[in-house]
Amino acid sequence: MAEEERESLADKPNQRPFLAAHQQMTKPEKSSTTGNGLDTQQQITYAAEVFQTNVTVRSLLESLAEGVVVVNAKSQIIFFNPRAQELFGYTAAEVKAKPLSVLLPERFVNLHASHTNTYFAHPRRRPMGDNRDLWGRRKNGEEFPIEVSLSYLDTEMGLFGVAYITDISAQRRREQDLKARNQELDAFAHMVAHDLKSSLALQIGLAELLQADYTSMSADQISESLSAIVSAGRKMDSIIEEMLLFASLRNQSVETGPVDSEPLLVSVTQRLQQEIKDKNARIELPQKFVWACGYAPWLEEVWFNYVSNAIKYGGESPVIRVGSEERGETVRFWVTDYGQGLREKDMQGLFEPFSRRHDDSLPGHGLGLSIVKRIITRLNGSVGVTSQPGEGSTFYFILPAVEHCAGVNSSGGNRSKDNSSDG
Repeated sequence: MAEEERESLADKPNQRPFLAAHQQMTKPEKSSTTGNGLDTQQQITYAAEVFQTNVTVRSLLESLAEGVVVVNAKSQIIFFNPRAQELFGYTAAEVKAKPLSVLLPERFVNLHASHTNTYFAHPRRRPMGDNRDLWGRRKNGEEFPIEVSLSYLDTEMGLFGVAYITDISAQRRREQDLKARNQELDAFAHMVAHDLKSSLALQIGLAELLQADYTSMSADQISESLSAIVSAGRKMDSIIEEMLLFASLRNQSVETGPVDSEPLLVSVTQRLQQEIKDKNARIELPQKFVWACGYAPWLEEVWFNYVSNAIKYGGESPVIRVGSEERGETVRFWVTDYGQGLREKDMQGLFEPFSRRHDDSLPGHGLGLSIVKRIITRLNGSVGVTSQPGEGSTFYFILPAVEHCAGVNSSGGNRSKDNSSDG
């Protein structure tokens, strides 16, 4: 049917019973007029007799998964099966004798008219698919991608074109999703391979140094090298853990409920004890957190990413403030650091997979913030950042409030209207 600078058409096995049944039908007496000179109403009447009177043909047309549209040589619709009515939103009565262009996006009408004339001059069966970009237009104006195969009937009342139409919206969405996943995986493989290789190279280099020269090295030098090996190993372990989490977020199904972030932050600070010690960081937590609708294991990873980034980018002896506040039907959580901050261009794409902050000398493998976005999106929330160069950054996420969490009693959990250290 609709064609984006070309046609897409197909011969299907399930067309054959329809054609055979038609050929076996009793034909009316030959009209004194033929071809394009025939009255459109005569052709509509004839089509009704051919396609609806015969029980076999009618049953087949009504059971087809494809929409079937039959047009005459003037491109007027003379038959419109039930599936076509579902696809386009018109009744058969609304489109009979109407030009085929009512089913096409406006931008394709002139081009399609030329294709139709060419087809009726040289009719033939044309296959579906063939990587053609075709679109239909519903009664409400909505456009949707389709695949079309064409056949024809040479009848007593002239030549009829038969289009078999399939809505491929779901298929197109799957293709787009697959393409996005493949692109993401390409970037994923490149970034992770680079970071794992860097950590592994450091471990191998230090191990070889120890193997060759440990007898001549001081105890402090040996201890420093071993600490670096352990640190590189932990980084590799962290990368692998985030890889697994990143991958699982696509399909893992979870049940959300009221979540208190306080125990999650306690766990996060314990996990980051070494980093906190190394940077002499101070993390200021509120007395209480506002409860929100979420999934605790995932939210712990969100807090871990935000707080660990604040430690990395918060400058010397960083002070990190964490807070929450209720905002109507949602709860906003944030982590604020007072480091060098971000320029506007540095914030673009910050939550996309494998992007890095502007200082590439600092650690990080480009997965953290994309994981945060994916988690919060899965929990029906949103993420963001506000920052000024030289004044630090505030990374936040927003979740539904407890009373708006599906299937959760609004009384569940201790809640405070504004529990914040900053924001």
